[in-house]
Amino acid sequence: MNRRTLLATTPLPLVPQVPPGTYLMSEVSADDPPSIKDFLPGTDELPSGWVLGTPDSPVVGRHNEDPPSTVQGVRSRRHPQTDELLSSRYAEQRYVTSSDLPPEFGHFDIAVETARTDEKTAYDTKPEAVRALHEITLAEENENWEMLSTGWTEVDIEPADNWLQDQSVASIRKPQCAVPYDLDLSTNKPLIEMAVVVEPLSWGIVVVTATLLDSDEDNRLSHLGSQIASQMVKTIREQPVPEEARQ
Repeated sequence: MNRRTLLATTPLPLVPQVPPGTYLMSEVSADDPPSIKDFLPGTDELPSGWVLGTPDSPVVGRHNEDPPSTVQGVRSRRHPQTDELLSSRYAEQRYVTSSDLPPEFGHFDIAVETARTDEKTAYDTKPEAVRALHEITLAEENENWEMLSTGWTEVDIEPADNWLQDQSVASIRKPQCAVPYDLDLSTNKPLIEMAVVVEPLSWGIVVVTATLLDSDEDNRLSHLGSQIASQMVKTIREQPVPEEARQ
């Protein structure tokens, strides 16, 4: 399948942003709370042409089980500019194109993370931890984009004005120099696009990161990632707080 056709098929409907005033609404309680992995979308919730990843398309972190698998755990990282340390519990799944693209050239990594306020963090309140998790995640995801420049590079980073309520989006498009000879692309001078979207929850964040070779100018990956993140947040806010966030 041509990459332009892939992005153009079965577009997600635009999902209205939840009004800022609803951000700190208390989610309903449940005696049997879900796990954060239960909030990850199925392939039927993505545009057609995306399938679950396999061990040949590893998600960030560990991936040793038979496919399909969701990666879960705790990860720690530092803010690239401030060196602020943060750790979070997360669940993450990779989705790859059903085309002939190698997974490193065509994938979505979709994660749900909790903002921790226990003895392993420096944050006393949930809003403070959510703000830090949002900011550090966005900063870390695009930290090395400047090093990826080849010829011209188009970088667009829109951090949230309010880390607790607003979505942050960053994307980069540039020429892709090294392309496997056997790939059937729409041009012999393809562009590659990478995008990251971070959207806050009252107890954590949703993160959508994506990479696509030969992406269509009219179907920006950042826009598609924003739609996926918004739809997930809308659904999650209607569900009980996950077990991992009940500190």
